Amino acid sequence: MSKINELVSQIRELINEPRKHLAISEDDTEWYRLCSSLDAIGDTELAFHEYEKLSVPIKSRAIYILVYGFLQALYLQQDAVRNLHKALQIPYKSDPLLREVREVRNAVVHPTDGGQSKEKRFRFISRMSLNKSGFQLVTVVPEMSLRKFIQVSLGSLLEKQHIQVENVLKALLEKLRKEEMDYRNQIRGESLESVFPDALGYYFEKICESARSGSSWEYGKAHIADICDILENFKSALDERQIAGAYSGIEYHLEHLKYPLRELARFFDEKGTGRLTEDDAEIFTVFVQNGMSQLQHMARGIDDEIAIDSRTDSA
Repeated sequence: MSKINELVSQIRELINEPRKHLAISEDDTEWYRLCSSLDAIGDTELAFHEYEKLSVPIKSRAIYILVYGFLQALYLQQDAVRNLHKALQIPYKSDPLLREVREVRNAVVHPTDGGQSKEKRFRFISRMSLNKSGFQLVTVVPEMSLRKFIQVSLGSLLEKQHIQVENVLKALLEKLRKEEMDYRNQIRGESLESVFPDALGYYFEKICESARSGSSWEYGKAHIADICDILENFKSALDERQIAGAYSGIEYHLEHLKYPLRELARFFDEKGTGRLTEDDAEIFTVFVQNGMSQLQHMARGIDDEIAIDSRTDSA
């Protein structure tokens, strides 16, 4: 794997962190720009790797399409790096060496229009010089009776681009890591699991007792309200951590607890005279207890993940 592809892989890992992934994916345009850019950087690396392995006869006319494709891949990779920064809302500063590579590509791919300057420039690839490694590029400026000859080395262009793209991606990766570390430092010491009180099991015991006894309705009603408050506090904690909606498992349980809690609250309000029987109420209570247990387990997992990553980052 090339160094550039290693950096792309590390960037993918960071943007797939639940909080970062959620923030970016909320904007479909920027999310797909990001995915397309990462793919294009990796795809062009594969193209360069395969180009180096090609064995092409010196006089093969296929060299033209291969050289044009090589130069276009350089251009495509630069655009992908620029748009990667745009998708992540990180400023991108153009590099002189990358502009130099880009200008060679533009000269070869747009040889006939003369360019934007007052003195029109026209380019020609010397057919006799063309090979897999490069070619001689002739620039003619009619108004100045000027002819300029330069030897273009594709290997040299690729080396310049690789050095600069690696530097740009390293800086981008470092910025993303710092942003994530700042976030982890901000929430370090705050526990999601602590939202769930030690008395939670007791609440469910009293709810079941109230449902079975056919009396003490106020206790069942009060503890259902307590559980609803816990869930609201949990959702607030997720919001504060900027991860509300980031974990599909958490969202699943939060959504599926709404109905049984609503029905249990009605059961105790109606003192068992509504549509739920005592058995129904007990079954609903067990369902809610299991769901709360799952949420607590997930909260503990997120806390553990933050703690482990924080220790790793500090090492």
